[in-house]
Amino acid sequence: MIRNNACYKIPGPCILVYDDYNRGRNFIVGNYAIQAGTTDHGIQCTSGVTITNNVIIYANLAGIGVIRNSIYPAVGYIRNITINHNTIYMSQADACLRLNGLTNNNILISNNVLYCGKQQSITSSVNLAGYQIYNNAVNGPIEASGIHSTGVFNIEGNIFFDPNKLNFYPAIGSPLIKAGVHFDDQLVTYDFNGKIRSNTNPTVGAYEYSTGINPGCQIHSSFKCGSSTAITPNYSI
Repeated sequence: MIRNNACYKIPGPCILVYDDYNRGRNFIVGNYAIQAGTTDHGIQCTSGVTITNNVIIYANLAGIGVIRNSIYPAVGYIRNITINHNTIYMSQADACLRLNGLTNNNILISNNVLYCGKQQSITSSVNLAGYQIYNNAVNGPIEASGIHSTGVFNIEGNIFFDPNKLNFYPAIGSPLIKAGVHFDDQLVTYDFNGKIRSNTNPTVGAYEYSTGINPGCQIHSSFKCGSSTAITPNYSI
């Protein structure tokens, strides 16, 4: 479990996990990364991971990168990955979400905000037809074929409370509110702030909308404040 950490201007990925070899699953929950990786990703993984409720801002490469790292690249080992309820904003030299070499083996990508402007919101090296991809809010071109019609929806203005001040809580009337999909077998009980999520129509992204202003702490280049620390629920494997 990698939970409630803060990364600021580090040389490599904020968080890096490799192959699980079918021995368990890593959980990356409630972290934030600002300008992670001088030539690297915000969060990088290969397989066996749940990435939830993270906020990744100005990553130098992809916000989240699913990248081959195994010594056996022909095996099709990229599997058992859940990426849901993350907010990724303005990756600098790569997509918000990069998917390299996926196999359609227990992959779920849902309820993420992928806001990258002129950079790609999603880039994939494989066709994503048939993959479990649902209700992701995107801003920026998509370089990925096969995503079904319910996989993404476009967003433009009035999305965040104040991104210039690193406040990525949804604005009043944001299209993120109640735009998510709920899965009984992939419960995300709390949000980035540790607040309860809706179990019917959750807000897309790391934050669950509940009041007109952010009920949690301000993101900044230091530790995540204590009132943002969520209780860790039991996550589905």
